Amino acid sequence: MEMIFNIILFLFFGYCLIDVGRLDNLPGSDVIGAALWPQIILVLLLFSLAVNMINVAKKNKKEHGVYLNFEMSMVTSFFKSRIFIGIIIIAVMSVLLDFLGFVPTTLLLLFSYGVLLGEKKYLKLFVISLIATFLLFFIFSKGLSIILPRGIGPFREFAILLEMI
Repeated sequence: MEMIFNIILFLFFGYCLIDVGRLDNLPGSDVIGAALWPQIILVLLLFSLAVNMINVAKKNKKEHGVYLNFEMSMVTSFFKSRIFIGIIIIAVMSVLLDFLGFVPTTLLLLFSYGVLLGEKKYLKLFVISLIATFLLFFIFSKGLSIILPRGIGPFREFAILLEMI
């Protein structure tokens, strides 16, 4: 399973490297551009993934006598794991961000991740999530002067009210 995940990441980062490389080939771009640092990071990621894939293949060969040990139960266990549920939570929250705005979405994200991680005291978790959400809101909104997504309808009105504080 680790090998498959590494291959998927390798392909994705390879695509990103090619896509970022297109920015430097624009006409009149003979100066070192903003794409240089992401390219360096992507090359380092690809190198690290290649080294990790070699290590995983060696470990699998030593333990099982094969380079790639794949079983369907590994896939089904992944889809039932907390990691996959966390990925789904992030995907849902990224869709809700434009509709609900930063504050409600972040509150839901922090609370749902707390429940996912096994916190049983829901009131305590809600209070901590609320405090963390408003702390993040004020750091980004007031401290860094970043306009955060406001949402639609009453969520927008609530966000504007918070921004006036």
